[in-house]
Amino acid sequence: MTKVEFSITNREAELLTVRAAQLGYSLTTYIKLLASQEASKTIGAQSVPVFRLSSKAEARALKAAREHRAGNTVCFDSFVDLTA
Repeated sequence: MTKVEFSITNREAELLTVRAAQLGYSLTTYIKLLASQEASKTIGAQSVPVFRLSSKAEARALKAAREHRAGNTVCFDSFVDLTA
């Protein structure tokens, strides 16, 4: 965990304390919440590569998912079980 120290004006502290109290938090907890939300936005904004399936591959994947939900699949403990 990283410790961060910063200064805010008395007015900023007052406004943040009022908002924190409205939400049932202490000033420190509220500031941690704000920092956490901002970090989550930053992480969420990073692009994750997405690869589109061909129509044929998508149809096979959807069929496999339906079969799995219907209980028509078998669980193997290892690759060796596939060749047995």
